[in-house]
Amino acid sequence: ELDALAHESIIFERAYTHSPQSLPAHASLLTGRLPIEHGVRDDAGFSLPKDTSTLAELLRNRGFTTGAAVSSFLLRERTGLGQGFSFFDDEMSAGDTEDPAATDRGGSRTIDIAERWMSTQSGQRFFLFVQVPGQDADIAIMRLSSALKERGLYDDATIVLVGDRGDTGSGLTLDDRALRVPLIVK
Repeated sequence: ELDALAHESIIFERAYTHSPQSLPAHASLLTGRLPIEHGVRDDAGFSLPKDTSTLAELLRNRGFTTGAAVSSFLLRERTGLGQGFSFFDDEMSAGDTEDPAATDRGGSRTIDIAERWMSTQSGQRFFLFVQVPGQDADIAIMRLSSALKERGLYDDATIVLVGDRGDTGSGLTLDDRALRVPLIVK
């Protein structure tokens, strides 16, 4: 499915994240601002200020219904990333484990939630943000693309596939390997 999506898309060969850490990188993706501007500079101890505009808010204000489902505890709604989403699912323990301190959930469970939310959207434009672990990207693309095709929405949909960070390796350097991310836009 990734190959099929790539064939129909523009592939950006030199896309870079603004941070090698998940929360600051996602805050930048959803605000279009650098970490120094939005204030989220680490995975822990930071949250997006309420007065920072997000893509979800911008789209919601233009008539889109907005939904999100995430697999990482680092991206839970209380970090401020939920701003502008009418639906935001970040429940980590539901269905995966009885451990209330779970820090992530499998991509398949997150995709189930995203598909369920998408199925409730009828006749209006919508923006769906889905975050899954990298190893689940192919299955996410396959399932969400299939859901769009079944509803006759795929051809007119704008799909953006982007990684939040590169391969951080030892985490000691901010080189091309650590900062370059995949970016595909259909």
